[in-house]
Amino acid sequence: MRIALASSKGGAGKTSLSAVLTLAFVEAGKTVRVEDHDPQQGLMGWLQFLKEKQNFPLKKNGVGFVAGEGDPSFTLADFPPADPASLKKMTESFDRIVIPTQPSSVDVESSVAFVALFADRARLKVVWNCLDGSSLSRPEALALWGERLCCPIAKTTIPRRIGFKNAQLVGFRGLDEASKTAVFSLALELTSDG
Repeated sequence: MRIALASSKGGAGKTSLSAVLTLAFVEAGKTVRVEDHDPQQGLMGWLQFLKEKQNFPLKKNGVGFVAGEGDPSFTLADFPPADPASLKKMTESFDRIVIPTQPSSVDVESSVAFVALFADRARLKVVWNCLDGSSLSRPEALALWGERLCCPIAKTTIPRRIGFKNAQLVGFRGLDEASKTAVFSLALELTSDG
């Protein structure tokens, strides 16, 4: 399975989510091929830091890296923000396209423009990211935003990324319990449902 994290808007949480999903897969004993298509190489920088400082299992493999031990079970790719048409073209070869979206009109409208380019939306999955407990993050608000998106929405939601900050320094064990639970749940959801 090839999973892309993509959004036409910067700051939606693609790189952070890609990184913590990679950490969760390795923590669960999985091996994943990791591709960082963003010119900033934030995902690779994060994982290489963990390799150097925390002995995170990461090795170069062609144009990407392999995180974990053994042969990769699947690929996880982080994409830069781009105009919707370019982003669609970049992600065409992926089985699942995960669209991190924060509950704001700017993020939602950006996701709507990207989603609208797909006739078949079965391989798309919007993930509500950076939920902070505000009125925009409540289930009734998310349901209204979801109607606007017109594509599958992940059952798992991701709390504010504040819980991810320690993971940049010490890996998966640096996540708070709410973040660990959410990331494991999302990893399972992305790799097990059709």
